[in-house]
Amino acid sequence: MANHEWRKKPRKFAPKSRLGCKTCKIRRIKCDQSRPSCDKCRSTGRICDGYSPSSFFAVDLNLDGTGGTIIQNMHRHMPPSLGPLLALPTAGPAQDETMHFFEHVSVLHVDEYYPSEPWRNTIMLFSQTAPPVRHAALALALMHRSYRHQAVSPSLEHSPLFHYNRAIQLLLQQPESNSPEATAITLLTCYLFICFDHLARNYVQAIKHLHGGVHLAQSITSASMGRANTSPAIQVLISQLKREMRRLDLQAVTFLVDWKPLEFLPAEDLDAPPSLRPRGSDLSWLPTHNGAFTSLDEAADALQPLVSKIMCLRNLEQQRQITICLPSEEDLTPSPPPPSPPPASQLQTLSRHLQTWSTLFENTLLLQKKSPPSPTFIPLLRLHHTLSHILLNTHYSPEGEMSYDLYTPQFKHCLSLAKEVTTSGNQTAPILTPSVGTIPVLYIIAAKCRHPGLRREALGLLRRGVPVREAVWDGEIAARVVERVIEIEEGRGAQEDMEMEIQMWRRVEMMTWVHHPGEDGERKRLDLRYSFCGRERWFEEVIFMEEGGLGESSEGGIRREE
Repeated sequence: MANHEWRKKPRKFAPKSRLGCKTCKIRRIKCDQSRPSCDKCRSTGRICDGYSPSSFFAVDLNLDGTGGTIIQNMHRHMPPSLGPLLALPTAGPAQDETMHFFEHVSVLHVDEYYPSEPWRNTIMLFSQTAPPVRHAALALALMHRSYRHQAVSPSLEHSPLFHYNRAIQLLLQQPESNSPEATAITLLTCYLFICFDHLARNYVQAIKHLHGGVHLAQSITSASMGRANTSPAIQVLISQLKREMRRLDLQAVTFLVDWKPLEFLPAEDLDAPPSLRPRGSDLSWLPTHNGAFTSLDEAADALQPLVSKIMCLRNLEQQRQITICLPSEEDLTPSPPPPSPPPASQLQTLSRHLQTWSTLFENTLLLQKKSPPSPTFIPLLRLHHTLSHILLNTHYSPEGEMSYDLYTPQFKHCLSLAKEVTTSGNQTAPILTPSVGTIPVLYIIAAKCRHPGLRREALGLLRRGVPVREAVWDGEIAARVVERVIEIEEGRGAQEDMEMEIQMWRRVEMMTWVHHPGEDGERKRLDLRYSFCGRERWFEEVIFMEEGGLGESSEGGIRREE
């Protein structure tokens, strides 16, 4: 009789892995999941057929120099109480497809103008391992697909708001909400919420998330990050998140007049220790090598607070002008005293810092051996620097709006740089990004440069055929506002080749607008509010927009003087 004792031995079962390559799955053997092809296939001379989109693998991001993947390295450093980071399974083909879209489309837009492979890998890592981030990523991807007019499942479990609310629920259920790991998850979820709300045009909620995220990032102290049980990988991830939140905080001054970036607040108002307090716009702290920045990323980080500080001064002047305007007949309450202009020494210091930055930046380009992160990186930095120089030298000028006419060559240079940024890569798909890049620059050029040809060239770049949205800025809406500014200042029927000098009293000094997307059967419209040089009155105007775009003639507008 044959020996059948082996049949009595119970078989060992293990959960199926969905992460292996296609070849190992067919052979029903354990895959080592190496990239781009697994070692099991290579060692046996087989061709590895790769991995399916649904197998969300560990991101190959070497943070601690040991040569392993980030998940392997985090396993090595993670305290036992936290447990290993495991790749989350997906809930079916629809979720597989959505996460594939997030990885290959949405993630590429979060840092459209300042691309960073480590930052994108960080987002993908957390979306694969942290449930709140996974649902925030699904919500953003579904909303993004809808924005690009791609079909999205109408079922509730696949709706963007379902995943948005689920991410909030999971954040509230975190067991250790004060741990560095939980803070990193919360910060990244908050970041994705900001992207989502901008895309959904829920700007009030986006600003609330930005305010909360900036203060949460600032509250992380060196003591909390330096705990014995905090892995080096988590510390690096939190540093990335703090950097991204700082960038969003600084750029908010381009669309919020009363926004004050955290690092511009007085030092006594900050709870962080001196080593973690923001350094502001002083360049003396920057480490330099041979009179240059150590990297292009460092150059970008140094320029951001300078641009933000100059925009804050511009906003301060706008608030001052709004305050001194006479109140309307409906509101006779006295206005508060206008803010005082900054001292001349502050303007001189900013001008000196801009010059220092330019010198360091050009030296960096001479010494730089690595290629820039993208073809648009260098022209975009030069574009922001040049426009900041113009704004700094025209504000508080005794010539007022006429002072912009002295900088026509600089405006022309800005346009050539903007062309490099907007025409790079032959972009045909809509662009959605939380980063501010070219839209506010082109708007300022078209509104403040009174050269007929240059301002229409800027208008053409705003209307370049590809929908572009940068945080609150919408390229099509900005173009429609610019069109109306040109009509007001030059009159109807003015042509690009007409030689004209716009008198000061006809120049629009300030312009604000509110976009109403049109809900419950209402027509889409823009509510404009603007003032002229030397006239202490505000004018209000309503522009209705066509269903297919923003091209309705301003004859449909309603103009009312306060």
